[in-house]
Amino acid sequence: MERGGGGAAEGRRAPERKRGRGAAHRRGGEGGCSAREKKRCRSVTKGLDKAIERPFRSVYNRFMKCFKLDHNEPYEKVNAEAESARGSDEATVVEQVVENNVNELNEIGDDEQGEASETVREPRGGADEGEEIPDAAGGYEADVRVDEDSDHEDDTLNQVPSQWANYDHSQLLVNEGETVPWEYSENQVSVGAIYHSKIELKEAIQKWSAKCLKKEFRVQKSSPQVYDVKCIRDDCPFRVHAYLGKYDTFWIVSRIEHHTCIFEELDSQHRNLTVDFVAQHMYSKIVNNPEYEPKAIINSIEDDFQYKISYSKAYRAKQKVLEMRWGTYEASYHNLPRVLNTLCEESRYFEIKHYNLHQDPTKRILQRAFFALGACINAFQYCRQVICIDGTFLIARYKGTMLTAIAANGNNQVLPLTFAFVEIENGDSWYWFLERIKSCIVQDRQDVCVIHDRHGGIMQAMQDLQKGSVQRQRTLKWVDLKSRWCMRHMGANFQKQFKSKKLTKLFKRFCS
Repeated sequence: MERGGGGAAEGRRAPERKRGRGAAHRRGGEGGCSAREKKRCRSVTKGLDKAIERPFRSVYNRFMKCFKLDHNEPYEKVNAEAESARGSDEATVVEQVVENNVNELNEIGDDEQGEASETVREPRGGADEGEEIPDAAGGYEADVRVDEDSDHEDDTLNQVPSQWANYDHSQLLVNEGETVPWEYSENQVSVGAIYHSKIELKEAIQKWSAKCLKKEFRVQKSSPQVYDVKCIRDDCPFRVHAYLGKYDTFWIVSRIEHHTCIFEELDSQHRNLTVDFVAQHMYSKIVNNPEYEPKAIINSIEDDFQYKISYSKAYRAKQKVLEMRWGTYEASYHNLPRVLNTLCEESRYFEIKHYNLHQDPTKRILQRAFFALGACINAFQYCRQVICIDGTFLIARYKGTMLTAIAANGNNQVLPLTFAFVEIENGDSWYWFLERIKSCIVQDRQDVCVIHDRHGGIMQAMQDLQKGSVQRQRTLKWVDLKSRWCMRHMGANFQKQFKSKKLTKLFKRFCS
């Protein structure tokens, strides 16, 4: 290919030469350039300022794009396209640049091929004679490679700042879109604030009043739908009004009037620091440490609110927290039959005794409870024929006594047999306990010995089991019962009576 002379600005035409068969055939004759080819040539130089001074890659890619040629095309085909465009003035620049850099056509690397792959014509359903339609799959793979390279460049250019790794995300809130976005401010109450329940509303107002305002208030109205508080002084307009909508499940603060009263000095106590409020505030500390003392509660409230509370209020707040976490004593006694029933579903035995109130016969009071594990009942058949019984008092709110019975196996290991809760340790409760030991645990075993501490109730109960009692309306049920005294208890009684360790040691040596 010969150079055509000057640049596009001079308008010089390339000299005429014999065109190849392929180019002439593609033009449709031996004449000049067709209108279609001139249009294609004009699109080559359109927008190329100072085309002669531009690098070869830029003009080469422009040439391949306008003539819709693939970068894998052989040089003969590129030369034929240039020959076909020789009749156009606008193609002179392209012809000169391509002719001067013929040797560089075969030196285009993978980078140029990847860049040119973006401009390869996609199949349009038809082709002119002599044209080849690029492979669609190959073009797609080239696009994927380009996208991957660009993503990698974005990753390298847009590095995550190192300080982002140390950012504190603990204060971020996640809205799942399923619940109402509660607006619960810890130390301040504002108009429009939303609270999940009335308890949370009251706690927020109390905390705001005690910690921030340092003022006291009184409850003006408290109902299932309205909660209204005012300042304790009549001349102060302070007021907080909140309500529960008719079809709402949350409380909304609708009105707030601020304090205008001035105190000469702050009081050491705050009337709104109630037992319930202190219990809610100290809940986590007491639950994590049930041994938390009332004095520690007083010091914690003083550190948080600068007010002192009484010892009795701190004690009642602790008991309130324990009830909130583990329930009340009444609920525990109420659930005892259900718990024993669940435990004794398989090979276990229990019995509950109630009595009805004289004032209200429909209400029943738990009086006694007997419980024995099935494994211990079966194991006693292979133990010595000796049972030790004793009782101990309970120190909870509702007093009572727990009766126990144990045995020993051939390896001198202690085997717990049963226990019972009774109202008091007397002859009637011991008779009830021993009667169930006979029917449930001892059963048909003969000559079983029972060791005890010579308690009066035990002595009476064992006599009634062996011989019966007309006065107490009891029949004999354990005729072969053997009774023995516990030497440890007798030694303790001996020491209590004579107060001499020397005599007590002599007594124990005599018993052994």
